[in-house]
Amino acid sequence: MNIKPIKIVASLIIGFLLYAGNGMAISYDYDINQKTSNSSYSIVLNPLDDGLELTSSSNDHETVYTAKLDKNYQTIIFNSLDATRSMDITVTRETGSIRVDGLRGGQRINKKYPAGSSPFLHFFNVQLAPFIRSAERRLVFQSLNPDSFEPMEFEATKLATQNIDVMGLPTPVWQVKINLTGLMSIFWSTQVFFRVSDGVFVLDQGTTSDGKPLVSRLVAEHDQ
Repeated sequence: MNIKPIKIVASLIIGFLLYAGNGMAISYDYDINQKTSNSSYSIVLNPLDDGLELTSSSNDHETVYTAKLDKNYQTIIFNSLDATRSMDITVTRETGSIRVDGLRGGQRINKKYPAGSSPFLHFFNVQLAPFIRSAERRLVFQSLNPDSFEPMEFEATKLATQNIDVMGLPTPVWQVKINLTGLMSIFWSTQVFFRVSDGVFVLDQGTTSDGKPLVSRLVAEHDQ
């Protein structure tokens, strides 16, 4: 199972504090450390009247992700533009279905999948924020396989709180296990850490598509 945490972003949708008192957009910068290379990316969250706008881009701007989320942090529509894979895909949540349309490797994709009853959280490292801030310990949600764009069911489980270093400061975080549900859970899982105070994703200890370690870490945050 080729699940790339940075693409799902995964990897996920994943959560942040949306409304910073003054309603300004917030930017988060992350470093990615792999065994043979390092890179970085940023995430910008812009509050809207009916939800928020999310933009994520790699440091070389070859990969750009934009999304509109509703007030419950669920995906309404997102576009994934990846020059390295010749990909320009738009995914739209419709009533009872998820539509995938665009180009990948020069090939046209136009598919429609049934939507399940669980929340649709494609960029779940961001979109899990309400769950992290809640009293719930487990959440089942839908996301997409980054290669086929087929909907898959995932599970997030809060394991424990602990203190880790975040930008040079000891910070209380939730350690959360995220995995595919059912028998598929043996094929992929990851450990993600979220700040207790606001649900911000601070550390993802995942793997690349070929099973090599990949660590994504928050290194800066600021108002736009």
